[in-house]
Amino acid sequence: MAIASVRKEIAQTELGEWIDDALGQIFPALGTAGLHPTGPMVCRYHTWADDRTDCEIGFPISGPAPGGLESSETPGGRSAVTVHVGRYEGLGNAYAALSDWMESEGVAPGTGPYEVYLDEMGSVPPDEMRTEVVWPLA
Repeated sequence: MAIASVRKEIAQTELGEWIDDALGQIFPALGTAGLHPTGPMVCRYHTWADDRTDCEIGFPISGPAPGGLESSETPGGRSAVTVHVGRYEGLGNAYAALSDWMESEGVAPGTGPYEVYLDEMGSVPPDEMRTEVVWPLA
């Protein structure tokens, strides 16, 4: 899927604050261009090592990204997928389950897993939020 996004390598401890800042760039750029997201927010982790991550956050749009935003795409091909229900703090369990599944099936993980936030913050109670976790396969 084509997304209009912002990408940055940051300390993992700064992730929440950076996402807020990134959204503060994305929404005005889309609005100025007269564009609206065509789906839910996507957050892709190009790398995740020790205490840093190369993170990209954005929204699917139809057409190219407006000025100030990157045009990107989520990877195609086979992926391991699960849906996490609950608070974001529990997402590590979803990644662990996908990792265990890949190991049991003898398939290798690819790079750049991403999350699709199926429910907007505040639209449902935090314990009911759904997040699709997609891990491309090698």
